[in-house]
Amino acid sequence: NGNVLENVGENTWKSPGTSETLNGAWQLDKNGDLSIKDSKSAESLTHKVDGSTVMRNSDGNVVSIRDRDGREREFKWNEKKELVGMKLADGSHWQKLDGEAWLKEGSTEIMRGSFKLDSDGSLHHKSEASPHLN
Repeated sequence: NGNVLENVGENTWKSPGTSETLNGAWQLDKNGDLSIKDSKSAESLTHKVDGSTVMRNSDGNVVSIRDRDGREREFKWNEKKELVGMKLADGSHWQKLDGEAWLKEGSTEIMRGSFKLDSDGSLHHKSEASPHLN
């Protein structure tokens, strides 16, 4: 986004002209993606070279993604680290009922199948109609 940060102490960064600070360790991977892991919460945010961002919770599960066009997706996890809720890029909210049944919030629409969320934020759906992850 063009912001400049300056190092004001060990793993502490400040945006000049503001009182906002960011505490965490930075990592630049071989693809040019820049990640920061918060020192206190252990949450991380990755800025990808394509302009998208991926936020992970302290367990490493993806909790939100903003693609390069600004569309956002959010994911909720339970204490067993299972995906139990999601907000898709179209704004629809889905809650896992049981097994492989998902209910669209505010409707009676049910989606069946399992979901896999890759570490890069790619979401794949597998159902009886489509037995391969897509």
